[in-house]
Amino acid sequence: MNSLLDRKRIVLLTILLVLAFGFRLFVALRLANDTPDDGTVYSQIARNVLEQHVYSHEEQPPFSPSLIRLPGYPFFLAAIQRNLPAVCKMNRTFYFRAAVERSAGSRVLSGSTRNLTTPTGTF
Repeated sequence: MNSLLDRKRIVLLTILLVLAFGFRLFVALRLANDTPDDGTVYSQIARNVLEQHVYSHEEQPPFSPSLIRLPGYPFFLAAIQRNLPAVCKMNRTFYFRAAVERSAGSRVLSGSTRNLTTPTGTF
């Protein structure tokens, strides 16, 4: 009797997990809500929180408050930027390197650019 109950429980849990995974996959593939360069908006909000003390995505004054993004991730980024500036410098360098490589296509980076964009070149 106990074995039958355990087997039913396992089957039920397996079905629930498969349904949950299927629903999550459907939402991720069909209803994605992220936009290109979404990270730059979050970074700008974090920068404005630190520098201007306002929750805004504006790049220039007036920094009007906005509610286009939930505050959790921008506040997390602001805490990182305030407490670990070396990590932020390295992060900007990697973004710069990715942009240079994207614009260069298959060409190899020149020696001076490579020295500026390597992790050892940032410190």
